[in-house]
Amino acid sequence: MMRKYLRAVLARLTTPLWPAAVAGIALGAVIGGTALHSTETVEVDALVRIFQPIDPSQIMVSGSASPEEQQSYISGEIAYLTSPGFADSVAKQLNETARPALSAVQDTQSPVVTLSSTAPDAESATRAVDAAVFVYSEHVLQQSRARGQAAIDAINNVIAQLTPPPPVPNEYGWVPEAEAPSPELLAQIQQLELQRQAIQVQMQRPAGVQIIQVPTEAEDSGAPMWALGALAGGLAGGLIAMAGGLAWRRRAGVVHTPSALDELADSVLVPVVRLNTLVANSDSHIKLARLLYAQLPPTDSGSILVVGASTGSGTRDVARLIAAAAGERGLTRTITLADNLSATYDDSLDHGLQQLLMSSATTIIDGGSLGDSATLPDAAAGARQIIVVVRVGHDVADSVRTAAQLARHNNIPITAVCTRAGLVPNFRRGDAPHRHSLDNAKSPVLQVN
Repeated sequence: MMRKYLRAVLARLTTPLWPAAVAGIALGAVIGGTALHSTETVEVDALVRIFQPIDPSQIMVSGSASPEEQQSYISGEIAYLTSPGFADSVAKQLNETARPALSAVQDTQSPVVTLSSTAPDAESATRAVDAAVFVYSEHVLQQSRARGQAAIDAINNVIAQLTPPPPVPNEYGWVPEAEAPSPELLAQIQQLELQRQAIQVQMQRPAGVQIIQVPTEAEDSGAPMWALGALAGGLAGGLIAMAGGLAWRRRAGVVHTPSALDELADSVLVPVVRLNTLVANSDSHIKLARLLYAQLPPTDSGSILVVGASTGSGTRDVARLIAAAAGERGLTRTITLADNLSATYDDSLDHGLQQLLMSSATTIIDGGSLGDSATLPDAAAGARQIIVVVRVGHDVADSVRTAAQLARHNNIPITAVCTRAGLVPNFRRGDAPHRHSLDNAKSPVLQVN
């Protein structure tokens, strides 16, 4: 029983399109959300103001940098801050082999630069930003001192060239009196010494890097990455599942619309019977029964065989609908063919069935599904018409063709009734196969209600 139940649930999940689409959306959303959540990163930003160092040449000529020169300097520093070499230096400072994810963006034309780092967690990103600020400050300081030392060495060489050489002793060892330098030369040497002193002072100044905002975790400006991943994954999963469901339907020959039965049956009754909404003896139940019965070929007596394309077609529900409408027109009896797969079939059983079929009452035969009973061909031989029950999105066309062959062999009309059911089958409502063992039966292979 449990195996049949699980098989029925699996068929309802995989064959119809909407359960497959829902399952694909759910699975895709989980996979997409998990994938992007595992790669989700945290961004930490620091605001840094960059000052252009005073160049030794500016000290010597008593000049200052123009706005164009300042912008050019900051653009060059941005290029350095985003270079692989800078990232390698930061990685070395962090004692790591992989380069951190760094970025540097200038705030319009101002000297303020946003230095950012992304990492799996805020702590790692903060460490990377701190290391980047430290490495850059050391870089600026080293460059400033290197330029200053080069300028000082040049000034020392010039002073040495301008300073008169000391007098040289003659052959008798007497040192002549040194010639006094001119006032102009003394003034020039004094100016060079003052410039050298100013450059030395400049070299002692810290790097021109000011932290305006300490490393701070950036706020999310949109939906989290896992939500976007779930959305994209759900969309892709749903489309893939629907494509797979359509391919499976086409390959298995599943009946997906009532119009697909037009060539297999003499007529297709409307509307589609929704099994999960049927309530016995209700007004809607009676109206639906009358509507279906009115579309059948007219018959005052005889038997109507109702057989399902599969065990989940809803044969019992349709047989009850037909019996309810037929009962309003005269004497009606309903019989259910029992399953005799485990019993021994003999002629006495066939004789009992034929007696009921030849009575004057209208007999509604609930034949279960194809293959449920060995007496189904005998019931078809004595019936006036056959109703095949087909569940849309579940049953296959080959089963309907089998039922159509029963009708054509006996030259009787065949009518199709389409049904739909919910996701979870309800065996108590008659979707389960009819299992009545002949070992316990006292009379023919049928049950009279």
